[in-house]
Amino acid sequence: MNKYFLILAFFFVFSCTTVAPKNVALNFPEISQRSVSSNVNKNLVDFFDISTIENESVKLKEYNLNTQMTEFKNSVEQYIGLYEVKIKAMKKNKQFDQNVKQQIEGKGFKSPSNGFDFSDTGVYLGVRKILALIDEADKNPERKDVKIFQIEQLTQAIYQKYTPPIKSDYEILALPITILRQLNYTTVNANNDLSTISTDPEIHKEFVTDEIEKEASNFFSYKFVNFDYENCGYLKSKKGYGVHSGFQIKCGEQSFKVKFGGEIYSGPFNTRIYSSLGYKVPTINYFEALKVKYDRRIIQEYNQRAAMPVNITFASKNVYEYVGFVRRDPFLDFAKFIMKDGSELTAAEAKSKLMLKYDKNLDPVTEDFSADFELQIDSIILTPVTLTLKENKNSVEVGPWRADDLNYSKFKEIRALMVLSAWIGNFDVRKDNLAVYLESSGSGANIKVGISDAGAGLGKATMGLSKISSSEVDKMVWEVSETYRDSKGDGEFSNRIQLIGLMNIEINRAFESINISDAQWMLSKMCRISKENLIEGLVASGMSSAEVVLA
Repeated sequence: MNKYFLILAFFFVFSCTTVAPKNVALNFPEISQRSVSSNVNKNLVDFFDISTIENESVKLKEYNLNTQMTEFKNSVEQYIGLYEVKIKAMKKNKQFDQNVKQQIEGKGFKSPSNGFDFSDTGVYLGVRKILALIDEADKNPERKDVKIFQIEQLTQAIYQKYTPPIKSDYEILALPITILRQLNYTTVNANNDLSTISTDPEIHKEFVTDEIEKEASNFFSYKFVNFDYENCGYLKSKKGYGVHSGFQIKCGEQSFKVKFGGEIYSGPFNTRIYSSLGYKVPTINYFEALKVKYDRRIIQEYNQRAAMPVNITFASKNVYEYVGFVRRDPFLDFAKFIMKDGSELTAAEAKSKLMLKYDKNLDPVTEDFSADFELQIDSIILTPVTLTLKENKNSVEVGPWRADDLNYSKFKEIRALMVLSAWIGNFDVRKDNLAVYLESSGSGANIKVGISDAGAGLGKATMGLSKISSSEVDKMVWEVSETYRDSKGDGEFSNRIQLIGLMNIEINRAFESINISDAQWMLSKMCRISKENLIEGLVASGMSSAEVVLA
């Protein structure tokens, strides 16, 4: 029976992909869902039920900020007090150990995303900021709406921290509409009511810093980080989601996330582009032959990133489960091994001597390694990688955000990202790559709505017969927008604009709400980037000279 339903699903997929029009603006009904918007949800937020905070199953409780602000504030204060008494004391005495494996319980929370860690500093600082905003709302009534929106931003970021990074359940009968929406290019709308709404200056600063930093005048050196590259050691494995393998290292006093794979050029380039336009993004740099001190854990923990199963359902019953996780041989990402006597071995040669037993489907255990050969190894030279700076004492991540959360769709700073994404080919602007941060300053902690991973791009950014890709500049489309005539009925037509160079892999209404005013605003910012800036950024990304010329 399950095979029958699966065949039915594939039939729907095939029929939709073969008949879906590419030049027609499809109008689908709005999907009904609760958003955290002051004029939509009457200021409803979800926060921890303090009575369950130490249980194995931690629950959330809904609060109406219009009628339950005092009760909500009490819960916030209790959370902070419990954290400071228990967690800070335990950490100070170096005795912190979370013996109970806790999980968030409730609709929409699924393992392994719903793991709760009471010692999470980002959540704690986010809750402290919420308490400060409650006090500010009381002291400054004329700014109360702004402060309540910011409270909603932080509570929603904490909430999203425990939800799956991608949509994990698909109903067979809804697949045709889902696929048609996915294959439909975003249409730039005529100016509407959204285009006349001005973002509050305080909220605008959350999204964009208007002044391009002076150091951005040279994109080659901009965002470049000097570090002790002769003193790098393994720190820990990649535990998050993602297609590509990676791990964290520490070089001297600085920590980095090492990333292999398809975003090798696009990550360093994109971080310079987004940042120079005022958006908050991580610092990413290219490194061609990084040396890391040998550590057995690099091999043992290479495939420990999280896998997220996707369920196909029929009438809410599971009929098929797919786990998109591909194990990778770590030796494919090693260029060579440096021995203590100064000699060098290729990765293949070292593998044959080091591994007494190797099963590509299992993580190696102690008995699989040659201890005698290990004693002769000094370090590993990696294939080209990107290094993302991890340590930033002035910034902490509270949790992710989705473009469909709250009323983000009302802000041009969010909607206009569609134009920038189309230009650089970033098809992966989704929740798992977006984050709400707190940045410390002299006046306290400021909220920043940023992009935690801007690596996708400089490749094929539309879906079709061939897969989407990054860092393959020869596969980029030459034009990312086009006009077409849209029938208005009775023989009348209007010119419309479509972004034909981009299909974001997560459908969302915010990006689909882009209008002409948004596009003009973003284009005016993009035009500040000179041809010289582009060349500098492309060279800094590690591209070959031929690829730089083509890009």
